[in-house]
Amino acid sequence: MVLARRTDRSFAARRMRQPEGPIKIRRVVREGILGVLIATTSGVIAGLGLAMMRGTLERMAGMLVMIPPFLDMRGNISGSLSSRLGTALHKGTIKPIYRLSAYTVQNLLGSMVLGSVMSVIIGIFAYTVCLVLGYTNAGVVSLTLTSFIGGVLANLIMIFLTFLSTVFFFHRGLDPDTVMGPYVTAIGDVVSIISLFVAAQFVLGGW
Repeated sequence: MVLARRTDRSFAARRMRQPEGPIKIRRVVREGILGVLIATTSGVIAGLGLAMMRGTLERMAGMLVMIPPFLDMRGNISGSLSSRLGTALHKGTIKPIYRLSAYTVQNLLGSMVLGSVMSVIIGIFAYTVCLVLGYTNAGVVSLTLTSFIGGVLANLIMIFLTFLSTVFFFHRGLDPDTVMGPYVTAIGDVVSIISLFVAAQFVLGGW
């Protein structure tokens, strides 16, 4: 209780110290560079992970087709979630503490359901594209199951990571609306590649 009151006072003081006038260019550039550096580094790691999946991609024919929309979906969902949480923190709808409020739980569950449904759609879409263009594919069941399992794994990691990171950056005095966009997109790429690899290995019977 005491910790909550201290956090509330700290939060109120931080909001009072924030300038009401135009946002300083230096602050925007500083926070933007941080996000871009994180995104660039994570993008390289995601690329290396994709290169290491060459054998799996050859065994799971058609999987390569669904990777771009899968990565975009994860970034879009996490980015939208971080934007809502950042706005709620600025407005005082939720407190900057590592505790799940009713508002936060609703947003996390909504993102989880949306990601799971879209993962199934992406698997079916990838199979359809391969079928129409005459590409060899592993079948609708294998592709859809891989996308769904990978989506659930990536969602579980990214949703809670997004929540924790948004609160953390806000605590550090950074604007989540500026930092979290490139951050969750890049980290989401790494998490999604790993999750798809794990899902493909499971479906192929490699584990």
